[in-house]
Amino acid sequence: MTFNLRDIESGIDDFICNSEHEFKLADICRVLAGENKLNEDQEKQLENAVANILIDDPQVLYNHENKQYISRDTFFNGGSFLIVPTELEIEQGILVPGHRFGPFCCTDIFPSEVRMRDDVGKLAEFKNIPMPVENASVFHVLLGAEQMFEFFVADNPENADILGGGGNAAGKNVILSVMAFEAFYKKYDFKHGDMIVVTIDDWTLGDFSYKYVSGEERDADATAKWIDKLGEAAEEVIEEYSNYLEIPEQLARAFYIGGRALIDEPAATLNEFYLRSERIRVGYVSGMTVLTIARDDEEDEENEGNMYRSGNVPGDVMISKGETSDFESMLKEIGSVLRPAEVEGFMLDQLYRDEPVFDVFFQRCFGGQKLNFADEAQEAVFLNSLEDIWEGRFAGYNKLVDENKGPVRSRLLEIVEERMDWLHYLNDLDVDPGKLEDHDAFTNLVSASIHFTSLCQLLNSEEHFVSGSEVESILESIEDMAELQKSYIEELNSIIARMQ
Repeated sequence: MTFNLRDIESGIDDFICNSEHEFKLADICRVLAGENKLNEDQEKQLENAVANILIDDPQVLYNHENKQYISRDTFFNGGSFLIVPTELEIEQGILVPGHRFGPFCCTDIFPSEVRMRDDVGKLAEFKNIPMPVENASVFHVLLGAEQMFEFFVADNPENADILGGGGNAAGKNVILSVMAFEAFYKKYDFKHGDMIVVTIDDWTLGDFSYKYVSGEERDADATAKWIDKLGEAAEEVIEEYSNYLEIPEQLARAFYIGGRALIDEPAATLNEFYLRSERIRVGYVSGMTVLTIARDDEEDEENEGNMYRSGNVPGDVMISKGETSDFESMLKEIGSVLRPAEVEGFMLDQLYRDEPVFDVFFQRCFGGQKLNFADEAQEAVFLNSLEDIWEGRFAGYNKLVDENKGPVRSRLLEIVEERMDWLHYLNDLDVDPGKLEDHDAFTNLVSASIHFTSLCQLLNSEEHFVSGSEVESILESIEDMAELQKSYIEELNSIIARMQ
């Protein structure tokens, strides 16, 4: 008997569509063979063909331990997950779909195409709103940093013009499709911490229903156990498939490996999972944003210099041709316009904004330029250093202590971003800043940036205290320096225009 690949694929589709339970490879091969008696070679040939098709079949999930498959419809339909709207969403009467639905519906369904019905069957309506890219990014972290901006453009073509002007994206507004939830929040007197329980009605079509649950019903112990259980399952997925899967797919497979209880009795949100999990974190592997296995402190110390947040660095690239001795030297060599104090300032600003997302921080600092790494080893050591600093700041951050310094630092960094945008503008014009060094305006701009860096260093220091009475005078001083920086840049722009 000879096998036609098209017939096998069609037979597999029919089998999956009709399956209501888990199945094994032998089950599907038996149905495909039908009345035909196969010899050993034919059986092996059929098994290999079916296994190869099922590896990447988006309709099924696979458990490598018990070697069973299940259709995603069968597994996910009837399950549920939690959403805890942010204060921003409640204030604006919206719900941002973002990455929240990714693991729970077919990949062909765009976030703005999901259909959400309330307890009386009314569909949630979508509307377009402008949102600062920093705020929007928080809702899309689990799509991956590489896909995030592509998603913004796909969600609304106007975002291509908004984000396509070069420079740092921070401070720009993107147009997002969001659900209108004002009436729902008002109906239940919705408060921050209250929950929306979303039921998966149809994985294939992206149909969901939702209801309100008070935040007071949450069980902290159940939340911690749920996060740990999903983290344990995600570890298995990463170990089995390495890091080539995108985050939504990693999560979908982790839910199956972790068991139906994760969606029958959801106890945490996806955001809470990746922010609180001690097993899993979001990291970079070979230029991709993926879920990676967290290392304990002892392992970090043993592998310092040989590991970075996203995993092992291949041994054959660990000797770099570039600078790797310290973080500041690497920043200069790779062409960053920032200094270490400013980088740490951006980290602390993310924490002050209650947006502790590494991807968003990275985009603010380095998203507007190409970093010129000497080789993969230098890139690995740089990321290792950067993420070590991030983790240290994240672990030790106290917002109460930062209450007075936070708004001052935020304003200072806005001015730093203006300088960054201008330097990126020079790069777009192919203007070498060295050609401006003889002009007083450039010397003054450098002096002003050094002053900003020194102030940023003070604000970053845990030993430096800013009283409430000092905040206004420091802000006034910063505004004066901002005006000077603006005048220097305007003068330099005039000089550049005459040079061209």
